[in-house]
Amino acid sequence: MKSEWIFIAGMCCILAGCGSKDATEDEIRQSIEAEVRESMTAESKELEIRESIAAEVLESIYQEGAEGSEEQTLAVETTTLEQPETSGEDSEVPLSEKYYSTWAEYQSDGNPSRSWNDVVDAMDAVFDYSVNYFRSGNFDEAYDCINDAYYGYYETTGMERIVMGYVSGSRKSEVEQEFEICKTICKSQGSLDEFVSEVDTLRDMMRTDAEILDGK
Repeated sequence: MKSEWIFIAGMCCILAGCGSKDATEDEIRQSIEAEVRESMTAESKELEIRESIAAEVLESIYQEGAEGSEEQTLAVETTTLEQPETSGEDSEVPLSEKYYSTWAEYQSDGNPSRSWNDVVDAMDAVFDYSVNYFRSGNFDEAYDCINDAYYGYYETTGMERIVMGYVSGSRKSEVEQEFEICKTICKSQGSLDEFVSEVDTLRDMMRTDAEILDGK
């Protein structure tokens, strides 16, 4: 790489007249060194720019969400769901009073929304509802909750796009596959243990990626 910059710098010097008859070898060498230093500085700044991309995009997404929520505050209706009925000692996961099917609803109610971990916190509540519905035999509702977590949060917040660009494309595919596994278990009315295990795997994946994107 350094040799390429030296070559380019040398050509620039020649075009600029550094290779004229009146130029000394020292002048040519000094010009080349200056060009190389400038190019290496630009390379070092490139890494800093890439590292700031995720933070900038996140800030932009939150700003857009805040502006949109101010305009639509009166129009947003936060869904309040009754906790699924359960029986026996295997009690349900404690649920929050309100169910937020989308990130916009969650934000409009004044909940923390300044980091990717905040996004995952909101998704965790959706996963809790899904598990409780599945436990009570409401498989369609459990399926809908998983759908809400994906379309209402993972996709619309931009987390899906950022994971693909900042973590890896394969990681995005792994997460999408885990969502599909959870939905498939709902459709087939599989075992509770299997569903809880897969949902917990999805939770862990979300949290791990949030930690990476938040720089923790």
